[in-house]
Parts: sequence; C-alpha cells; structure tokens
Amino acid sequence: MSDGPGKEEKRFVVKDRRRFTSEGELKTDAPADAPRHDPPPSAPAPRQEPAKGKGKSHADPRGAAGGPPAMDFMNFVASLATNAMAALGLLPPEQARGLPQNPELGREYIEILSMLQEKTRGNLTPQEESTLQRILTELRLAYVEVTRR
Repeated sequence: MSDGPGKEEKRFVVKDRRRFTSEGELKTDAPADAPRHDPPPSAPAPRQEPAKGKGKSHADPRGAAGGPPAMDFMNFVASLATNAMAALGLLPPEQARGLPQNPELGREYIEILSMLQEKTRGNLTPQEESTLQRILTELRLAYVEVTRR
C-alpha cells in the first residue's frame, strides 16, 4: 500500500529459523548454531534501605513475569523454616518433596534461624521480629516433641 506518489511500499520477509520440524526431527536445511553473545554485565542497582520503622516496601512480591516470589528476608526465613519442618517430619510427604526425616538437620536449621535472629537484632521491623520469634518458638517446641518419641 502506498501513502502517496514517490513512496515505496515496505515489505518484510519471514524466515523460519527453527532447526527442527514439528515432529522433532532436525531439518536438512537447518542453520548452524550461531554463537551466543551474552550482554555485557550491567552494574548492580544500588540497594535501597527501607526507613526504620516504616515497614516493607509495597513492591510486587512476585518475581519477574509472575514467577516465584522475589527473595526478601521473610521469604528466606520461611524457606529455612520449611526445610526445618520437613527435616522434623512435620510436612505431608507431597510437600516434603522426598526430603528424609532427620531431626538433627532440623536442629541445624533452627540454629541457623536463631543466628539470623541474633545478627539482625535491631535491624528488623517489629512485624519481622515477632514473626521470626514465633517461627523459632514453634520450631523449638516441635523439635522437643519429635526427639521425645
């Protein structure tokens, strides 16, 4: 289609660069693997510290494209707590994902969480402090119950 005299019609060509057929077989005229060029490393974004007592930021907690949650302190704590629960045998088998019951490993996770509590004292929001304390209390009680059996 032309917009007026003297203007050429622009066309584009679609080239199928897929190397495999719909059956999964390599095409006979498949292009050779082109070398990949990794983008140059970019400088990491400066870390922004939340103001003390202001709580968490209101950024989207999900990762890129709605994937797994972005890692923050409380997600990290929850991950360690879940591993401790799995090691103590407190999770249903489908949630434990095949992790064997090992109370001593559970105790190590509890010690890691306790160390994090000590090292972050005074740097957490009140909600983070109370949540971490509650998680540690529940895990310690569960460890005592499991090791009594």
